[in-house]
Amino acid sequence: MLCPEVWNFTPPEHSFTFSAGNWKTSDGIKSIAKKYYFNHLVSVVLPDTLIVPQNLIELLSNECGYYRVPKFPLTALIANEFIEAFIKSGQFTALSIGTRVDCDNCIAVTPTGNLIFSLLKEAYEELGLEGKLSNFCRLKKRPTRYLVSIDLKTLNPKSKKYERIQVCLSRFQAKHIFDLILAWDPPIETEKVCPSPIADFFDKQGIQITSCTPKFTQRLAYNVKIPLVKWRSEDIGCSHIETLEWLGAFSVGADLDDKDDSGSIFSMEHTTTCGQTAYLQWKGFYTTQQIITFLENLQKYICARNFPWAAVHVAGYEDVPVVPGLREHRWYGAFGDNSYTLLFHPKGNYMASTLSASQKLLKH
Repeated sequence: MLCPEVWNFTPPEHSFTFSAGNWKTSDGIKSIAKKYYFNHLVSVVLPDTLIVPQNLIELLSNECGYYRVPKFPLTALIANEFIEAFIKSGQFTALSIGTRVDCDNCIAVTPTGNLIFSLLKEAYEELGLEGKLSNFCRLKKRPTRYLVSIDLKTLNPKSKKYERIQVCLSRFQAKHIFDLILAWDPPIETEKVCPSPIADFFDKQGIQITSCTPKFTQRLAYNVKIPLVKWRSEDIGCSHIETLEWLGAFSVGADLDDKDDSGSIFSMEHTTTCGQTAYLQWKGFYTTQQIITFLENLQKYICARNFPWAAVHVAGYEDVPVVPGLREHRWYGAFGDNSYTLLFHPKGNYMASTLSASQKLLKH
């Protein structure tokens, strides 16, 4: 028989925030999207929709291709020609794949130009660059993980610091191998520039690079009772928590029909029946700029169709070294997808809910 105290633990904490505003008169939505660098999944719920325009689907499908590079040579990230072409111009994002942030070495490059290493103690000592002890193991007698951050935008190729970094990375990559997924957004003022130059750059360097295409799925549900959203305190309708619960259940295909009086959380009082509701889902590797571009086009579509509301959910990867704000990702026992959900009204109202891993230390 197990000791009762074995199961006497609380679930991992997470940070939930809620905000509201008008997306036609403020940059609140864009500010939220800019904080999330490594986006993996985007899902959209559109009531009263039978056919979704193909150009809207393509925005996160064929137009958001990304690349995979096996056995990526880390020294390529600090090459001066690479930094000038892709770090200082546009936004470059990369993430190691097949690595678990709780027990492996992980690396990432943020669109802000930061090269981040999350390394086990042995690998950190082998790298030989100055870093800091992980916030989530600093109370342990034997630290197990360290973080190293290099600001690529400020690297001077003629400095001694640059020479040291180059030597350290050359030695480190000979023993430690990483597979990366990456994407590059051209500068906003040159939107017509294709992001493929980054593939050409690595190909000329003799680096094997493979193009990847996001996966798209969709489904239609008929005669769905959707929630009436309470946008203002004086309105009659469902709260944002009730609406989020409904969206989560609908997204996974749960049966939302009221078949009895069991008191289900989905038996909401304020609903309206919709003839058809579309659910769209994309999976890939999305940059902040790609998400922002999609949201801007979705907002135009919402206004043109005059939806009762539209919802977007964006979820990130679990195994990332850093979370919004370049904070270290709490890598053990945490809710790690770092996601946000947006609810839009055609007249401009929006509700935003963000979910992030807690930064609190685990008790030992």
